[in-house]
Amino acid sequence: MRSGAPGEGDRDSGPSSDEFDVLAALTGLDADDAETRAEALTAVRAAVDDVPERCAPTVPKLRSLLEDPSFDGSADVLYCLAELAVAVPTDVAPSTDSIVAFTAAHHPSAGSADGFRCLANVARERPDAVAGHVDELVTSLETELDEWGLTLLARLSAEEPAAVAPAASVLVDALEETPDRYASDACVALANLSRADDTALEDAAALARTVDTSRCVDALDESDGAVLRPDALEGVPSVVEESR
Repeated sequence: MRSGAPGEGDRDSGPSSDEFDVLAALTGLDADDAETRAEALTAVRAAVDDVPERCAPTVPKLRSLLEDPSFDGSADVLYCLAELAVAVPTDVAPSTDSIVAFTAAHHPSAGSADGFRCLANVARERPDAVAGHVDELVTSLETELDEWGLTLLARLSAEEPAAVAPAASVLVDALEETPDRYASDACVALANLSRADDTALEDAAALARTVDTSRCVDALDESDGAVLRPDALEGVPSVVEESR
């Protein structure tokens, strides 16, 4: 799983880099028969890790496949979109509606996991594209939490704290019930929410400020997310008091 776009040398290495033909892939993804579309998707799937920018023109075709309920390859489509969202998030952002619809309808699944990953990567550059969909995604996260779903909420909260207000109870549950897994993202999202001064957010912000996060202090210390702790603690007074 990629966390960011690789260097130019990495993208140009390997057989998939040399063999990928974007024009052939575009033609195949638009074919009438499912077998040809599936073969084209396989080619994109093999190349997207190494040459994501070269695969960027396939985004609209991938979106069309995702919107086709008869196409049996949605998990691979979402993997490709999630990888592309790391390298070219602004290209993927227009497909947000379709990605959200599939993710919400099919969670939990391998496809929905990559759906949340894709949305979290889009949110790094285009939080506005995802902010209006939190209500729909919260219903899925209430059914089962997802690590990338929590990362999405944390990233949104930095620029669009109002957007994560519907997820306040989900964040509290994640923080209190599974702190070893979700502490860093949940704590950051709640911290940002607790600082929101919009009167429409009062109830959610109050919930964020009063959450008992004592179990999360140690979890943050022990996780890679510990680097986020000062920012998170700033917004959650109960954690600040307990960690002094």
